[in-house]
Amino acid sequence: MNKKAFTLVELIVVVTILAILSTIWFISYQWYSISTRDWNRAISLQWMQKILELAKVQEWEYPEPTWWINVTYTWSTVWTQGTFWDEISINVDWVDKKSFVDPLTKLSYVYSRLNTNLEYEIAWIYEWDKIISKINLSNNTYAAWTEVSKAVVIWNYNKQVASVKKWTRTFILAVPTIISWDITLTRIEDLIAQDKLVYDWFKNLPSNYRDSEKFNPDWEVWLNLINDTNLVVFSWSITSLQDENNQITFVENLQKAYEYTDIEWEEEQEIILSYNPVTNEEWTKYLAQTIINDYVSKKVKVTAKNETSKDVEYFGSNSQFTKHWNNNTCENRNMNIVEVNPWTDVLAQTLDPNTIYIFNSWDYIFSHSLNMDDCSALIWKWTTTLYSNTSLTIV
Repeated sequence: MNKKAFTLVELIVVVTILAILSTIWFISYQWYSISTRDWNRAISLQWMQKILELAKVQEWEYPEPTWWINVTYTWSTVWTQGTFWDEISINVDWVDKKSFVDPLTKLSYVYSRLNTNLEYEIAWIYEWDKIISKINLSNNTYAAWTEVSKAVVIWNYNKQVASVKKWTRTFILAVPTIISWDITLTRIEDLIAQDKLVYDWFKNLPSNYRDSEKFNPDWEVWLNLINDTNLVVFSWSITSLQDENNQITFVENLQKAYEYTDIEWEEEQEIILSYNPVTNEEWTKYLAQTIINDYVSKKVKVTAKNETSKDVEYFGSNSQFTKHWNNNTCENRNMNIVEVNPWTDVLAQTLDPNTIYIFNSWDYIFSHSLNMDDCSALIWKWTTTLYSNTSLTIV
């Protein structure tokens, strides 16, 4: 009588197939769970934003964080950081009384309020970066990541300046974020000197996630968010900022605070760094007056005109372009701007004087050298790299 049995090879094949199927199921289930948690987080954040705005309508200011600490400068509060907990939603009429906690860690979300009570930031962790692109959250940036998670900051905070008042003196500080990941440090000088602020896509988690084994990173990225020696960009009575010379100095100090930092290309910082106070004095005064009027004091009125010259649309105040243009006494306000299309435009071998050629991508091949006038320049639109007063060949 013949007996049928599985051979060893057949058993190995079956076991291998089962292992592959199990792995596929596990990964699919894991990503399904992550996706579900992230949708939960995103929906919670939308609700939290609505609650904050409703609270402001009722009380004319945003509510105080729960379990808070004050971050200070000269013993004066710059911002209050805590969590978004039950009391905040309970005190708002017409809102479902629910808790907002992370679905994985059961931790409340980090919530900070500026000392004016009119600006805020909320920080949270999400595990799958594709979720955030499908949810309409106003003003969000990736704030950190670990091997299995990222963080997001949403805000209406201006991300440029904060101020405190000590007796008759006002201190205006260069403060790009009001979220810290180390609540044991309460002086803003220490937070900045030790790079303890949460910003953008770097690996430094919001404070309430620091002790969580699920998200605690195994290494830190030390962020240079501002130049700490330039933290204070103005220190005197607010009325002295009505003087236009002081306004220009204020912008110059802001530029020193943010230039050559890890965030100099962020939108809020790029606005500050994109103009030269020497060649764009009227616009510099306009920028100073707008920032001070919007975020510090209404006593400083916006009287300057929003006038810009074409060149500074693309170039930072300390770029090679600006230095070259000024050193050669080139005409700043009447230059020609030529945007070059790599598929249709042909450049003459000798470039026109007093002309800036703007290249919109890196995909260019030059078939010959270019002879450049002292007041002509080539520049890539997204950088400040300059080739000027020289021959250039790219093969």
